[in-house]
Order: sequence, then structure tokens, then C-alpha cells
Amino acid sequence: MENPDIARITEFIRKGGKTAPFDSNPLARALHGQIIDVDAKGGTLAIDYEPGDDFVQGNGVLAGGAVASMLDFALGLCAMPMLPEGSTTATASLTISYLRAAKPGRFVARASVEKLGKRNAFTRAVLTDKQGDAIASGVSVLAIIPSRLGGPPTGRAGTASQDVEPQR
Repeated sequence: MENPDIARITEFIRKGGKTAPFDSNPLARALHGQIIDVDAKGGTLAIDYEPGDDFVQGNGVLAGGAVASMLDFALGLCAMPMLPEGSTTATASLTISYLRAAKPGRFVARASVEKLGKRNAFTRAVLTDKQGDAIASGVSVLAIIPSRLGGPPTGRAGTASQDVEPQR
């Protein structure tokens, strides 16, 4: 069974870069995510979010957990197109730096793969508001969960399964 997040990314690429809903689980749906950019070979991805009032705290700003979740989704998804077919990721480590209060509205999380290894991927992301101001940044280490399909791994986006660094 393929990871539904990978299916959304594949749909986005197949449609030629037209937005694709990021709605593969209840939290993603609640954050109203839309995939807006993917560079499968370069290991970059962007997701547009518009979280609802359920995430606004009493002081009128988004809860830190919502901010972290928006970054975590982008951090995990940006590596997926570079993985061997059938493989997926799980967040092993996540560090978030909160830079300013997140007032309700639209946000964009832009993530990139810094290094893709055989067992781990290292990613970084920035969450910006509609004015383009950085709200938070994050880095993660992703555990790569290998395919259970058997056979030699081949890169989904033309990337070999050995250690590679995306070109910038």
C-alpha cells in the first residue's frame, strides 16, 4: 500500500504543477494544506496552509503545535519523491525555532532536502506568512523506511538509492 502523501505529490507532478490538496489525514485537512510546488529531483517542496480558528489560542495567535505541524509535514514530504519506490519516511528528530507570533491567515512552508542517505534524510524548512515574513524554521532528521516490495531499490524521481546531495 502506497503512502497517501506520496500519492498527493505524484498527483501534483502529474497535473503539471497545479495545486493538489494535502488532505491525507485529519490534521492535514484541518490545516487546509495545498501542495503548491515540488521539485522531485532537487528535493524541494512548498505547501500553502490556511489553518482555521480551532488553532487560534486565547491571545489571538496560532498554537505552537500547529506551526510545528505545518513545518513537520513539509519537512517529511520534501524527501519522499527522492526515495526508492515503496519507501517512506518517519520523523526521527524535529527542531523548531519560533521567530515571531503566527497571526491567523495564510502560510507557506518551503522545505528542502540537505542530504539524503540510505537510512536518514536531513531536511530544513521555513514557514512564512502572507507578507513573506518568516514565522518559524525547522530542521528534521527523517528515518527512511525501506520498501517491502522486494527487488533492488530505484529512485522514484531518477535518483539512485545511494547517498546523494541535491543540486542547488
